[in-house]
Amino acid sequence: MIDQTTFDTLKEKAATFRYSSFEWLEYESVADYAVLEDSPERIVLRGRKKLTEINELQWAADEPDSVIRTAKAQGVETLVTFVPEEWKARFLDAGFSEYGMLREYWVCPLKNAYTPKTVCMPIAPDECAEAASVTQSCRMQSREFYGESEESVRAWISGNDPDAQAGGARHEAVLAFRLNGAIAGVVCTAVYGYESMKGPIAWIREVAVRPEYQGRGVGCALIESALQYGIERGAVCSFLMADDCNAGAIALYKKIGFEPNDELQIDLCFAPLKN
Repeated sequence: MIDQTTFDTLKEKAATFRYSSFEWLEYESVADYAVLEDSPERIVLRGRKKLTEINELQWAADEPDSVIRTAKAQGVETLVTFVPEEWKARFLDAGFSEYGMLREYWVCPLKNAYTPKTVCMPIAPDECAEAASVTQSCRMQSREFYGESEESVRAWISGNDPDAQAGGARHEAVLAFRLNGAIAGVVCTAVYGYESMKGPIAWIREVAVRPEYQGRGVGCALIESALQYGIERGAVCSFLMADDCNAGAIALYKKIGFEPNDELQIDLCFAPLKN
């Protein structure tokens, strides 16, 4: 277990290294992790990634080889997130494989208004379980999409999600597309960056449509509803992330107006050969 003070100290030290996975890391995500190493050469935390139950390293270092050796020494499938692009080839040569290639997509500026064919409205607290089940029905349709638990959905709409709090998000909501009284799709959204020079940003955090309703315009209605939700709360731009392999979703995002930028989160995994 790591206490808050230890985590804060390690995060501050991690910023002195050339590369680190700590920049967007919050204490709640690693509170039950162990400090594997804290030295002038590297910082390494080890734990089990929530929702996936995969071994994960959070790290800070100036060169790749020590991180590679540490990951391979675990003896189990181990995830290393936020690998620098210039290190990727070295990791792949060492036996790692792609776990996810998450790229930023932006609409900036937003249009004055979006008019989805079906306006999607926020869920009520008693719909958290149903909304979570929608996300679970799409689990792993894209790499690193694991779905949400009822508790995580409830935390989001109540303003208690650690990532939302850390990012200064406001107006957190889960919008739902309803068919015949049931939820067919959801999008988690919020607005952040009220103090930034760019201006407030509509955050499209997660889009999920039950498999039997995919390809019917539900995803488009959800995203356009989220954009309009953000505009009504002051957003002038919008942001989401998508895996490079998720061609269908990326085509939809581009159709709506999202464009990729150069920011790429590279997550790589090492799986030891089984005897």
